[in-house]
Formats: sequence, structure tokens, C-alpha cells
Amino acid sequence: MTACTCPLAGYCDRHGIDKSEHWHQLCQTRDNYRAAWDEGRGPGQPRKPLTAAQIERQERVKEASNRTARLIGWLTFFRANGDAGIGDTSFRMVQQATRRSPDAKSAIVDLLKQCSCSRIDAVARLNKEHPYPANTRSVGGS
Repeated sequence: MTACTCPLAGYCDRHGIDKSEHWHQLCQTRDNYRAAWDEGRGPGQPRKPLTAAQIERQERVKEASNRTARLIGWLTFFRANGDAGIGDTSFRMVQQATRRSPDAKSAIVDLLKQCSCSRIDAVARLNKEHPYPANTRSVGGS
């Protein structure tokens, strides 16, 4: 690998960017940074456009995130008085699920599996991440 040839910080002809003192020092001392700049992916270099596969993956991740957010909103609607958070509600819903709603049950089970290998750990983690505010659920009226 070719060593850094710039004597001072500033514009680097080799990499086509303006390097600060810190970046110049990294270029002189760290092979991995210099290699990244040589490959066109180092700090300060313009980003390359995403490939079709990367765009498709981003869309799948966004859709999965939106599905999870909708499920959490739906579970909040079915909150019971003793539930501390989404974890308690989801655990109760799985226990009470009937044959009429296999899709809902599988979605909730998938949510619990995403959080942990153990269902008890998943319930605790979901309760911690999505707790219900205290005294917001009134019983029998306004």
C-alpha cells in the first residue's frame, strides 16, 4: 500500500478532498483509513448512490418497522388494568388467543421472539421499552 504523500493538512490531490489535521494524521498513520480513501469510501468523500438491492432492503426494513409499530399500537388498545407495558399485554393476548385470530397470535409471537429467546425475558424487555403510563386507563367510564 502506498504511504500518504501529503506534507500538510489541506486539499489532498490523491483522494480529492480537503483533509483536516486529524484526517491527515489518520491518512499518514492508519492503513485502513488510507485504504478507505483510496477505494472512494473514506470520511469526507461523496456517497455513492445505493444499488437496487440496497434500496429494496431499506424498503423491507421500513415496512417491517411500520408493521411492528402498528402491532404495538394495536396491543396498546387491548391494555388491561394489570398490564405494566406492551410485554404484559402481548403475553396475555397469546395466552387468550383463540382459533378465530391465528394471524394476530402469530404476529404477537413473532414480536416476542424478536425480543428474546425466552418469552419471560421478551415480556420484561417489551415492558421496559414500551411501558404504559401510570393511571391512564380508567375503569368503567370517563
